[in-house]
Amino acid sequence: MPQRDTGRPITTETRSGVRKGTKWLYRGAISLAIIIYLIEAFGVPLLVTFDSYWYAKLAEVLGTARFATDWDYLRTPIFPLLLKLFFRLIGRQPLAVIALQGVLGFGGIWLLSAGLNRVGRKIEAAILFPLLALFPTLVTYEHALLTEIGTFFFLALLLYTVTAPILHPVRRVAELAGVLTLGFYFRSSILYLSPAVALVYAIGARNQAGASGRSIPRISGEALAVMLIPLLLAYPWQRNPLVAERTGKSVLLYGLVRQAVVPPADPLWATARAAYQDAIDQSVNDGKLPLGGIKDQLVYKPVDLLYGYASQAFPVFGKAIIRYPHRYLAGLVRTSLLFTEITPSDSDNVALREALLAGGIYAVSRQPRDFPPLEAGMMRPAAAPGVAQCLRFVAPFYNILVLVGFGATFALLAYGIFRNDSPALAFSIIPLVFLLLHALLLVSQDRMAMPTYPLLLMNLVSLPGIFRARFARVHPSTRVRAAAAHLV
Repeated sequence: MPQRDTGRPITTETRSGVRKGTKWLYRGAISLAIIIYLIEAFGVPLLVTFDSYWYAKLAEVLGTARFATDWDYLRTPIFPLLLKLFFRLIGRQPLAVIALQGVLGFGGIWLLSAGLNRVGRKIEAAILFPLLALFPTLVTYEHALLTEIGTFFFLALLLYTVTAPILHPVRRVAELAGVLTLGFYFRSSILYLSPAVALVYAIGARNQAGASGRSIPRISGEALAVMLIPLLLAYPWQRNPLVAERTGKSVLLYGLVRQAVVPPADPLWATARAAYQDAIDQSVNDGKLPLGGIKDQLVYKPVDLLYGYASQAFPVFGKAIIRYPHRYLAGLVRTSLLFTEITPSDSDNVALREALLAGGIYAVSRQPRDFPPLEAGMMRPAAAPGVAQCLRFVAPFYNILVLVGFGATFALLAYGIFRNDSPALAFSIIPLVFLLLHALLLVSQDRMAMPTYPLLLMNLVSLPGIFRARFARVHPSTRVRAAAAHLV
């Protein structure tokens, strides 16, 4: 990292001492985070939700003759595959789920920290380990049989890969395309980050173009490959008509109903008007819908009554936006505000966190009919209830940090644009685009936004140091080239 002129010489011994100090600080932070993870693994129980039963069923179905008929095509196969593997290695018990989620969660933290370390934010990289290891919402999903922690891992892996110095362009393009493709087969929405990742890659490559001698057309071709290759590799799964049908019903139609975009008088509700109107009436408070829209327990009946439109959900969604732009915009604003968790009463994250950390043995949903047995084997008492109580105590503080992290991320975006700093753009654009994708589809469950929260906290921690570097005499692109030379 370039040093600011303080009016006094910086000796080799001083630099060496600083490097040794930050090295030991980083190692100590990792060790502390590992200890925290081990304490939490045995001190916090496992959370079982309705979706948890689905993932357990998919893990059972995967690799059998039942796959074609019993698979839920809204969901992609990597998480059930990992779940099946850990069940076989450890047994069908809570420790198998906690071990899998712990590996993904700790891996995501390490990737974020390593990315900060790479761009010269060494102290912030060390702070990030204990900060995120104690993040109550992150801990909640590390102890839940759900995909949010794996999604966080892939977002962190994307950031780590896209901010790496581009020493071998072909290899970097292959790595980015590979991460996006694997991310899609874990959580399908990751695929649609490919344009944002390609943009960040192009900016970073252009900043280094003077050192590498590559032309702008060549860089553009590489960025186009980053965007298109994952789409091609995802096509074998997406071409199945059942994928579009399940997505249409459970994402597009669900969003329209949840945020009441289409009024009850519209012909779309000809056969379901009464159920829809009743759901709206029971959800409205003081003449307004809550941020989460129609209440969760009321939304499914009108959605099910629209099931006949599932195969036409894409044109139905588009026409609804054109016909009722103000209602759609209102839903978009509510969903965006929901993601900030400014009203805990509407938050799935808060509800699940409270359910897990209240103490005892937890499953928030009973076992559905015809699903493999899960509840009895997965529920267990917490060995050290005091751990959950400590996490509940710090949860309000972290809620504030996440909210401030949104502001830090927007500030980092502005800084990245102003300074043409590709790492700053990557740290801000990727979480914001992920949030925007879900907001545009009116996916009114803030647990879908949770995978970005650790990234927002990373931005909050790193922002002061990045702004201090604003006054350094060396341009950000030079710092990237210096980092590349150091890695070589």
